[in-house]
Amino acid sequence: MFRNFSIAVIYESKSAQTCIKRQFREVYILVNEELILQCIRKLAQKYTGAEDANALIDRASSAKFVLLGEASHGTSEFYTDRSALSKRLITEYGFRFIAVEGDWPSCYALNRYVKGYSDAGKDVREALQDFSRWPSWMWSNREIAELAEWLRRYNADKSDTEKVGFYGIDIYSLWESMDEILKYLGTKEGADLEAAKRALECFEPYDGDEQRYGVSAALYGEGCEEEVVDLLRKLQEKWKKRNRTIEKIR
Repeated sequence: MFRNFSIAVIYESKSAQTCIKRQFREVYILVNEELILQCIRKLAQKYTGAEDANALIDRASSAKFVLLGEASHGTSEFYTDRSALSKRLITEYGFRFIAVEGDWPSCYALNRYVKGYSDAGKDVREALQDFSRWPSWMWSNREIAELAEWLRRYNADKSDTEKVGFYGIDIYSLWESMDEILKYLGTKEGADLEAAKRALECFEPYDGDEQRYGVSAALYGEGCEEEVVDLLRKLQEKWKKRNRTIEKIR
């Protein structure tokens, strides 16, 4: 988190650019640790917590995407401060989309809970039960539970378009994720479910084993990327045409 943040700050000031240029000239000869430390001492800003991070929040407010990293997975303090910063961006600047390095289906179950859907579980513990594969502790923990409860309260009086969502951008559960895609397409009129099933047949030889598929794709070039990308493009084009038709009718 701090390494990434320092680099971002370094590139945004002339004095920092000088440090970087000096460092780049010397790095070919010798990594000058003292020069790096001088740059950090000169440019680093003290962080005392989200409540006092007004300058940071103000700068982040105009960004389309705000990336909040961490120096180690599972560290409570990182989760707590990241949640606090997210709450400020949501309440003060209208951010509505939280995307995490988590499994898509599991995060979507939690997303349904924070949006108050009726079939999303009776409480946050139940909503977090989908995080059952390793590393479950990355997202099924006290800090995320507290954030989810806060999001649910925040969303309570909001329309569906105004509610803040919680989404995963990873697909650890490859086969479960494909099942979710087929279920979703099955609920959408004109989604061509059969075409999706044919495209995903490419994965069948691997018998639900992510490791076998990963080795085959990475080492032998036998992945299913082409089939899946082609399917997504076709679905995207079909929905675009459908939306244009709806707009004409309106």
